[in-house]
Amino acid sequence: MSRGGKREGAGRKTKAEEQRIRDILSPYREETIEKVVAIMRTAEKESDQLSAAKLLMSYDWGLPKQQIEQNVNLVEEFILERTVVETKPKTD
Repeated sequence: MSRGGKREGAGRKTKAEEQRIRDILSPYREETIEKVVAIMRTAEKESDQLSAAKLLMSYDWGLPKQQIEQNVNLVEEFILERTVVETKPKTD
């Protein structure tokens, strides 16, 4: 039974492995782009056309930066509550 730790195949591929995969897929690049463009232009459903357009844009310009909002008040409240509990005089 596994108890955690490093798993075979887990984690990021090595640079050499990533390059090997790129080399294998390289002959299909142009055909793949042409297929996505064809879907964008001719798909019956507008949602399929939009998905294809988004895919092309994300590879051309990259995905937009994602902003993450944090609520620091929760951490401050926890620290304050813990401080109050720890400094409360013991009654026996």
